[in-house]
Amino acid sequence: MPPLRFGAATCAIALALLAQAALGDGKSGPVHPTWGELSSSQREALAPLAGDWDKFDPVRKKKWLEVASKYPHLSPEGQQHVHERMGELARMTPQERVTTRENFVRAYQLPLDQRQALVQKYQDLPADQKKELAAKPTVRPETPRKPTTPPKAPAAAAASPKDTAATTRH
Repeated sequence: MPPLRFGAATCAIALALLAQAALGDGKSGPVHPTWGELSSSQREALAPLAGDWDKFDPVRKKKWLEVASKYPHLSPEGQQHVHERMGELARMTPQERVTTRENFVRAYQLPLDQRQALVQKYQDLPADQKKELAAKPTVRPETPRKPTTPPKAPAAAAASPKDTAATTRH
């Protein structure tokens, strides 16, 4: 049996090394696709990210590639807006990106007329008030959590041995 254990351990180590090589450690080389591997339409859509693209992890690249696939279908104004926002979004911290995504989802849960009214209300604000709002930290409501209660013991297990002995005597 010891040779089998040695063989299994060797196999496990070899698999772990292969997986590490396949996944990469982030330092061994560029994460694909590199900027040069993108199609010309993807490079056009993602132009504001050209300098940072090869530093992105695979998950971020995948999300930006999804944006790039929708880019050609946008109006020229929509394309311009995406390019203006792209650099800002790429420079955000992971926490800022999470907050932005949550705000986006929350905004699109509102009915269209309400959402448009809020956008208009914001656009009507003077520039100094917009800056104040942007600088103000957002306080998100705490998600209510279920109270934890200890599991109840079964009735038979809760009875003491004395009680059990007393009930079995006649």
